[in-house]
Amino acid sequence: MTHIKVLFAVVTLIAALLLSSVVILYKEYSRLLDYHSLIQNIGHDVISIRDAVTQHALSPQSDPYYLTSVLVETEKKAQAILSAYDNNNTFNLYRNEIHQQFREFNESLTKVTEALDNVIGILIVKDALLNTVSEHLNISSNRASTARTVLINSLDPLAEEKNMSNEFASTLRTFKEVEAQKQQLFNVLLAPDSIEFVEQSEHQLVDIAAKVKDRIIQLLVALGFFVSSLVLYIYIARVRELNRNNLAYQHAIERTEKANQAKSLFLATMSHELRTPMNGVLGVAQIIQEDAKDPLIQEQAKVIIDSGQHLVTLLNDILDFSKVEQGKMELESKLFSIDELTQPLDQALRPLAKDKNIDLHIDNRVNNSLQYTGDSARLRQVLFNLVGNSIKFTNEGSVGVEIQHVELGAIASNGNNSPRSGLQVQVTDTGIGIAEDKLDGIFVPFEQAELSTTRKFGGTGLGLSIVKNIVELMGGTISVSSQLGAGTQFNLFLPLPSKTVIESQEAQVTTPSSHSHSETKIKILLVEDNRVNAIVAQRFLNYYGHEIELATDGLEALEYMKNQRFNLVIMDNHMPNLGGTETIQRIRQELKLSTVIFAYTADVFKEAHDDLIEAGANFVLTKPLQRASLEQAMEQFHADIYYDSFDHPLTTQQNNVIPLVRYPVTQLPMTEEELSRSTRLQDPHLCAETRLGLLVALQLDLENSVEQLINAYACSERGVLREALSSAKQLAIHFGMVKMLRLAESSEATLTQSQLPDAETLQKLINRMEVNIHHAHRLIEALTLEQNEGKAGT
Repeated sequence: MTHIKVLFAVVTLIAALLLSSVVILYKEYSRLLDYHSLIQNIGHDVISIRDAVTQHALSPQSDPYYLTSVLVETEKKAQAILSAYDNNNTFNLYRNEIHQQFREFNESLTKVTEALDNVIGILIVKDALLNTVSEHLNISSNRASTARTVLINSLDPLAEEKNMSNEFASTLRTFKEVEAQKQQLFNVLLAPDSIEFVEQSEHQLVDIAAKVKDRIIQLLVALGFFVSSLVLYIYIARVRELNRNNLAYQHAIERTEKANQAKSLFLATMSHELRTPMNGVLGVAQIIQEDAKDPLIQEQAKVIIDSGQHLVTLLNDILDFSKVEQGKMELESKLFSIDELTQPLDQALRPLAKDKNIDLHIDNRVNNSLQYTGDSARLRQVLFNLVGNSIKFTNEGSVGVEIQHVELGAIASNGNNSPRSGLQVQVTDTGIGIAEDKLDGIFVPFEQAELSTTRKFGGTGLGLSIVKNIVELMGGTISVSSQLGAGTQFNLFLPLPSKTVIESQEAQVTTPSSHSHSETKIKILLVEDNRVNAIVAQRFLNYYGHEIELATDGLEALEYMKNQRFNLVIMDNHMPNLGGTETIQRIRQELKLSTVIFAYTADVFKEAHDDLIEAGANFVLTKPLQRASLEQAMEQFHADIYYDSFDHPLTTQQNNVIPLVRYPVTQLPMTEEELSRSTRLQDPHLCAETRLGLLVALQLDLENSVEQLINAYACSERGVLREALSSAKQLAIHFGMVKMLRLAESSEATLTQSQLPDAETLQKLINRMEVNIHHAHRLIEALTLEQNEGKAGT
C-alpha cells in the first residue's frame, strides 16, 4: 500500500499542476476574447471616423473639431489597451506574441489617426482659404450655398486670370497645394490596405486564442490520462491485493479446517480414552452397589456412580458443543409420541427431585393420538437439560413441566398461507432464580449467572448454549423469564410437523426392559479387549443367566462365529489385530450371518456410529456401558435376538413359538396405565359402588384375556387367539384405553390362517394389560377402604 500512496501523491501533484495551468490558460483565453472585442470596436471606430472625414471633405457639414476629439478618444482607447496589458502581471503563455500584436496594432492605428488628423487639419485650412476667396469675390461664405459650390468648381480657371492681385493669387496657389495634399492623404486613407491592420490584428488574436484553447484541451486530456491511469493502477493493485487476501483467506480456512479436524480427532481420542476407563469404574461401582450388603458400602458405591455419571455428562456437554461449533450436529426426522419424552424424563429425574424433597409435575396435555416428526433424542436432551437444571437450582418447592400442542394460525410463507403448529413446552421452578441483568448471558457458552455457581452447583456452562443451538436447529425459539429468589420459567416452541395416528401401531412404544429377563436363555458373544470392561459386561449379562463367550479381538470373534451359533454379538470398536467395523463387515459379507450385533464403543461422534451402522451393526452402545441402556437395546431387538443366526426361532418348547410371559409388575413401567384417564370411570354420574363393580369386572376380564392370549399363542390356536384379541378390544373401547386398543387391533390385523401375530406386539399388549390390572387392583383397594371408612363413620 505504501507505493500506491506515493504514486497517488505524485499523480495528485501533477494533476494539481495541470489543473492550475488549465485555469491560467482559461483566464488568458478569456482575456484574449475581451481584447479581440476591444480591438474590433476600435477598428470600427477608426473606419467610422475615416468615413466621417471623407464625408466632410465632400460635403462639409460636420464639425471638424468634433471629429478631432473623437479621433483623440480612439487613440486613447488603443493606448489604454496596450498599457493595461503591459501592467498585467499575470503569467501568460503567449504574452510576447500578444504584446507584439498590440504594439503593431497601436503603431498602425497611430499612422491612420495621424493621417486623419492631417486630413482634418487640411480640411480646416481649406475651409479657411475658401472663406477668404469668397470674401474677396463677395460670395456668401455659407458652406451650403450654391455660389460657394460653383466657386470651388471654378477655382482652377480663376487661377489662370492675369488681372488678379498678388495676394489673391497667393491664396489660390495655397488652396491648390492644400487640395493636392488632401487628395494625397485621401488616396492613402482610402487605399484598400489602409485599414487591413485591424482585420489582421483580429485574426492574430483569434489564432492565439485558438492556440490557448488547444493547449487547454491538451492539458485536460493529459489530466484525464493521469487520473485514469491512477484509477486503473489502483484498481489493478486492489484486484491483486484482493487475490492475495483471498489466497491468504483460503490458506487460513484450510488451516482452520485442519485445526478443527485435529480438535475433532483430539476430542474423539479423549472421549475414547476417558470413556474406556470410566466404563470400568461405573460398571464395577454398579456391581459393588448391587452385591454389597453393607449400606455404607452401597452409599459409597452410589457416590462413585454419581460422580462418574457427572463426569460423563460434562464430557458429553463438551463434545456436543464441539459439534455445534463446527456445524456438524445433524438432526434426525422420525415419528415419535410425547410419551417417549415424558416417560424417560419422569423415570430418570423424579428420583433426583425426591432426594431433594422437591415435587416434580409433568403435565402432558398433548392428545394421545397425536405424533410428531423430528429428532426425539435431541428433544429429550433439551428437556433433560432444562428440567435437570431446574431441579439442580431448586432447594424447596416444585418443578413443573407443561407440554401442549399449539396452533399459531395461518402465517404467510412464500406467498402461501400455511398453518404453523407445533409443541410448546414450559418448564417452571421455584428455585434461586436469575438476576435480570444476568439473563442475557445464560445462553452464552461457558457462562453462568454467577461465578460461584460452578463452585456450588457444578457444570461447564455449556448446557443452555447447547439447548439454544438445538432449538434453533429445529427452527424453534426459547426464552427465559426469572426473578431472583422467586424462580425461573423457560418457554420453548418447536414447529414440528404432526399427524393423528388412529389405526396404526405405536412406532416407539417403550416396553419394559424385563424382556431381557426372559426365562429363555440366549447365547452371547462378547468381543472386548479391555479386561475390566469385559468383566463389567459379563457381569451385567450373567445377571440374567445368559451364556457368554469372550473374544479379545475381531479375528478371534470370527473364529467363534464360524463354529458356533449366537443370538447376540456385543462388539468393541477399537481392538488389536482386527477392529470392530472390519469384523462386522466380514460377519455380514463373508459369513453371511444376520445375527444381531451391538457395537460397543467409546466414540461418541456421529461419523463413528454411522460407520458401524453402515458396516452392519444393528445398534451402537456408547461407553461407559449402563445396564439400563443395554437392557433397552436388547428390548428393542428382542424379537430378532430370540432368533438365531440361521433364522430359526429359539424356544424352550417343541412348537417353535416364542413364549409370551407375564412379567412381575415391579418390572413394568407404571406410566403405561390408562385407567386414570378412562372417560368411563371418570363419569361424574357413577356412584362409588358402580365404579367399584366396573373395576372388579374389568380386572377379572383382563386377567382372563391375558391367560387366553398366552395359552392360545403358545398352542398356535388361532381361533381362541382371535376371540381373546376381540375381548381385549371390547374392554379397551368400553374403558377408553386408546393405546391398548391400537395394540390389540394391530395384532388382530396380522392374524391369518397361516400366520400368528407378531410376538413383540402381543407381549407389549400383555404388558399394558398387566399394568392396567395392577392399577385396577389399587383403585379397588382405595374404593373399598373408602367405603369401609364411610360405614365406620356412620
